[in-house]
Amino acid sequence: MIRLLIALFLITPLALQADDEAFYKITDAEGNITLSDTPGGESSITESITIKQPTTVSAVPLPHASFIKKDTSPKQKNYQSLTISSPAEGQTLPYSASGIRVNAQLTPALKKGHRIIYTFDGAPITSPAGSNSALITEAYRGEHTVSAKAINAAGQALISSPPRHFFIFQQSRLNK
Repeated sequence: MIRLLIALFLITPLALQADDEAFYKITDAEGNITLSDTPGGESSITESITIKQPTTVSAVPLPHASFIKKDTSPKQKNYQSLTISSPAEGQTLPYSASGIRVNAQLTPALKKGHRIIYTFDGAPITSPAGSNSALITEAYRGEHTVSAKAINAAGQALISSPPRHFFIFQQSRLNK
C-alpha cells in the first residue's frame, strides 16, 4: 500500500501534464507494483488508472483598500541618530582594572523617561538612567562589540546604534 502511495505521489506531476493519457498499475508475480503509461506484460496483472483533472478556483479580486483608516494621531518625535562615540571603531585599548567607559551620542538629546541600554558582546550593561555612558567592568583582552539602543518608558526600542568593534590589549610577562 505504501509503495502504491509513493508511486502515485511520484507520477502525479506527470498526470497533471498529460491530457487523456492512460496510466496503468502493474503487479508482477512477486507482488511488486509498478505504475506506467504502457500496459504490463502477460505475466503481470494490469489495471487501468484514471486520473482526474484537479479542481481549480480562480482568485477573487480584493476590494480597494480605501476602507483602511490611516493613523492620523500625532506622532511622537523620534530620535534622528544614535552612535557610539567611544571607543572608536577598531580602536585598541589597554586593559584597565577600573573598566572601559562607553559613550553614546544621541540626537536630539535623551527625553524624560527614556533610557539608553548598552550591550557588550551581546549581554546588557547596566547604566544610570538618563546617562549617555556606561562602564564595562569585566572586559578582558580580545575583540569586543558594543551597541546601544534608546528605549521609552514602556521598554520599546526607538532607535539602535550600529555595533562598534574594539580590542583590548592586556600586557603579559611574555611581551614586556
